[in-house]
Amino acid sequence: MYKIFPSKAAIWDAIAGNFFETDLCFTPSAGGELTSAASRLKETALGQHRLMLRARHGDSQMFDLIVLAAEGNWPSFRDHLKRLRAYVGELVATGIATEEFAPRNVDTAAACFCASVISLWDPRIIGALPSSQCELSALELASFAVSGLRQVHSVGDGSQMDSNAAPAPAYSRNSPPAKGGTGIPRDRSS
Repeated sequence: MYKIFPSKAAIWDAIAGNFFETDLCFTPSAGGELTSAASRLKETALGQHRLMLRARHGDSQMFDLIVLAAEGNWPSFRDHLKRLRAYVGELVATGIATEEFAPRNVDTAAACFCASVISLWDPRIIGALPSSQCELSALELASFAVSGLRQVHSVGDGSQMDSNAAPAPAYSRNSPPAKGGTGIPRDRSS
């Protein structure tokens, strides 16, 4: 066995990698080309989450192994996240090409989307939550993450800004406080 694998850790990583590639590899439904990129992104986020829940409630020893892979940042876990990010990137690029999503850097948008839904995909988080909380907000979280990619309306100065976004404060973290002030905004409502 050690002629193929250099260590026991490499064996466990290979087993986890096989599980990530087979049991935790989300396959979109047939006819995905007919739906919007946003729908396919939401389907991917929720489908991957369901696979993690199935793993958690199915084979507890394998789920414990993938939690170890995530905790140890094993190559199998990193590769799994890379595959997810690459697929999300393809969907983001499709959404940008069809003008469903705002033009932006695809790699950055895919990484941000994945980071925003990581609580649905990370076995450490899924394993730590009570079963009753796992599915509760998955749809809302996926919908929220997808909405961040949609087209936004242009503001008069040509920049793109969400019309519901709050205006930026008149100071920045690096600017000095006003004379006699602390630089910390005060709540003046009371």
